[in-house]
Amino acid sequence: MLDHFINYCQTHVFHLDGEIDDLKSRDGAYYCTSLSVMEHIKSQWQLELAWGIKVRTQMKVFITGLAIFSPGSLLCALSGDLTVGGLAHITTLNLSRAFQGLGASAMMSLSLSIISAEFHGKERGTAFGIWGGVSGLATAIRPLVGGVLVEKVNWQSIFYINVPIGIVGIALSIWANDCRKFGLAKHYS
Repeated sequence: MLDHFINYCQTHVFHLDGEIDDLKSRDGAYYCTSLSVMEHIKSQWQLELAWGIKVRTQMKVFITGLAIFSPGSLLCALSGDLTVGGLAHITTLNLSRAFQGLGASAMMSLSLSIISAEFHGKERGTAFGIWGGVSGLATAIRPLVGGVLVEKVNWQSIFYINVPIGIVGIALSIWANDCRKFGLAKHYS
């Protein structure tokens, strides 16, 4: 869901010449930095990660995905101010987005797999409904939130916002995994 938010916001940040230094709109034309190749790689990772991994391993990979996604978001936010090895700012951003996408692919593919493995019967339907509702809500509000952040704060804010959310997500995932491991809770989400 965080990755969907970032993909939407990016289409509203970078204009056609791809320069980060001058991020003012030019006749409403924007350049989307998401690369179709990275989307293909992300899709392949999602398929590979979702198949045949035990729930305990799935949770570890999910948490690792969050631990990759959050610093990836921070690198994206900082890409306008730093360069790596003399690369252009936009190249640094694209490489950071690739890193971020690897983490997002683990989170998105495994979230449904973990729900499917942990919930059964009516509870599974409820869990999938909650997941779908949250995903739908994120899809519905991302244009508003992304637009407000870009207009009122700056373009980096759409990436900075993921860092504290990711930290909370990692803490909750570790807690849920520990509850499951020690039998403290029947289910976790």
